[in-house]
Amino acid sequence: MTGAFENNKSARIGGVIVFTYEGARNAYKNFVRRASDWEKYGADGLYAISEEMLKMFDLGFSPDECERLEIEAMK
Repeated sequence: MTGAFENNKSARIGGVIVFTYEGARNAYKNFVRRASDWEKYGADGLYAISEEMLKMFDLGFSPDECERLEIEAMK
């Protein structure tokens, strides 16, 4: 998926408002980087990541793509 969301929609991923699929990917990766800090957030961070993943599903991203983005973010 590339380009802008249909009907000029926007989405809030990780507290960032995005208008494109690329923006959603970047916002999700940045959020995963921050929320996966176990010492700072613990299990709450993992819960927050799963909530943001549901938003990504609503935008049309597949579970495999979200998992790939999470792996990229944690490198």
